[in-house]
Amino acid sequence: MTTQLCSPPSLRSNLLTLRVHKSAPGTRKLIHQTFATGSSPSVAVRDVPSERLKASLLNAVSTTGRGLQVESHKAADISEMVSKLESACPSLNVTQAASRLDGCWNLAYTANSELIVFLGLGRVPGIQVGAIVQEIDSIAGTFVNQVTISSPFASRAVSVSASFQLDTARRLRLRFEQGALAQPTFNTAASLSSILNLGALRSLDQPLQQSASRLNNALESVPGLPLPVFPAETWLLNTYLDEDLRISRGDGGGLFILMRQAGLPYPSRAYTS
Repeated sequence: MTTQLCSPPSLRSNLLTLRVHKSAPGTRKLIHQTFATGSSPSVAVRDVPSERLKASLLNAVSTTGRGLQVESHKAADISEMVSKLESACPSLNVTQAASRLDGCWNLAYTANSELIVFLGLGRVPGIQVGAIVQEIDSIAGTFVNQVTISSPFASRAVSVSASFQLDTARRLRLRFEQGALAQPTFNTAASLSSILNLGALRSLDQPLQQSASRLNNALESVPGLPLPVFPAETWLLNTYLDEDLRISRGDGGGLFILMRQAGLPYPSRAYTS
């Protein structure tokens, strides 16, 4: 059965917004994150300089299209804030780091990485790029990346899985092993007359939507298509990691800023069966 990883958020241009409420000395703040789902999970954080810096960083990246639309001066500001946060990274042992890594993480920003290619697909008319999600299970030692690409009529998810090992509290050693192309999910609310702006086609909308529903039901139990992935080892360095924010750097020089997807139980381990 094909399942969606981490219940990826619906598609909207702004990945997240951030609001920090003032608090009295010694009390705690609430940072409200609004991801593409439109949900607003509340994450409690301590009122310390690093938390204010984190809030500034998340505000800065929220208007960059996850790194696709960022001017050079803003990229420099983001890089400087990242460096300051990395220097304030909480000290963790391997067990603590593994516990914090577990769960689903949404990409908020990337630079100098291959993910820019996926994000760039969103510039094609009619194509939208959904949440880019990482699911990490330290007990099973699995690490899965997934992105969903959508058109007005259907969406399809691509996943790549890896096994991983924590060499240190910060360094992950990854071995990519398997890829999968999920069966398409057809849009049961698609309106051909609206998409093509042709009122004469309105009579086709209901049959189209009914066909989409039948196709979804038929494909529900069909496994996704395996994609060949050349086994390759790489590493990822988590240079900042707390309860809701992760900053990672890859061996190819890529920078990744990810926010924990709050308010969800740990998702299904398998995306095909």
